[in-house]
Amino acid sequence: MTGGVRTSVLVVSDTHLAHPFPYGIPSDLPHIDLLIHAGDLTMLGTIPEFHQALDMLATIPADVKLVIPGNHDLALDPEWIHRTPEMLLRWERRSGVPGWAGRVGREYWEMTQGVWFGEQSRAVREGVTMLTEGMHEIVLKNGATAKVYASPYQPEFCDWAFAYNRNEDRFNVPRESLVDASNIAERPMSDGQHAHPDKRNIDFVITHGPPYGRLDLTAHGAKVGCPHLLAAISNLKPRVCCFGHIHEGWGVERIAWDDDHSAAPQVAHSTIESFKSAWDVRDGPPLIEKMVIGSATKTKAPGPVVVDLSDDSTSASVPGRSTTLVNAAIMDVSYKPSNLPILLYINL
Repeated sequence: MTGGVRTSVLVVSDTHLAHPFPYGIPSDLPHIDLLIHAGDLTMLGTIPEFHQALDMLATIPADVKLVIPGNHDLALDPEWIHRTPEMLLRWERRSGVPGWAGRVGREYWEMTQGVWFGEQSRAVREGVTMLTEGMHEIVLKNGATAKVYASPYQPEFCDWAFAYNRNEDRFNVPRESLVDASNIAERPMSDGQHAHPDKRNIDFVITHGPPYGRLDLTAHGAKVGCPHLLAAISNLKPRVCCFGHIHEGWGVERIAWDDDHSAAPQVAHSTIESFKSAWDVRDGPPLIEKMVIGSATKTKAPGPVVVDLSDDSTSASVPGRSTTLVNAAIMDVSYKPSNLPILLYINL
């Protein structure tokens, strides 16, 4: 038993201008305490598309709404948007985008910021919080408090937004990185000293991309998740990780950590490839439980898939003992909204 308040959390990602409930909000949808959107609100990240995404978010009845950008939400990435017109033209040709409807440069980026941030922004006025990279403490209307780490970044993908090279680590302090990683972390999950001394107090990690080997398998059979994110999760053992990005990876699974955490592949002294290999060949603890698999999306049920991690369930989430991973990408690989939202119950 963890105590706290039983809380309903609706998780979605990769809506790409579609609605997570394409047939309408179910009449029997339970009360939602917290909505989490793990990025790719849009197709091309222009200001008109961001307003379309906010139109959609306004229809979902939730007390608190948290969102992060994804690689498609282009104009929210200050590095991507500040490219030259020549760089934009090359990207358009490579990406098959016949004339991006936004504009590169600081002015358009500031206009985009004005949609999402600040007391006068549309998002804030409508009760939507766009999380910046780093730790946040979110007070819910039911009296619970959620400790959240957020990051929109994922390994580089065809020069889209919020990207880093695969050898680069955004999530760990340097002394907790894999030995051959290039550490670029500005706001890591842990500062390695003061931020999380018990290493068990993060309720939700919200990233756009998945960790390596966990709900990250593409249609071509490649594991494209981030090993540095997996290393951070292995170190800190958050209760829930929410992400998307890999549409075909939709589902829920749980890592059950062993009691003293000694059986998990160790980050210390591991290279990127040896750490990945250790998870690939793992035949003992930590145990991986598939809680929801992709075939569940074949149902025509309009409502979300329910995963009960509350103290009332037989699968209660206990801090430090398990990490539940949720790939909540709504779109399938054909960009059809056929994957169902995930509704979690958890005590906070």
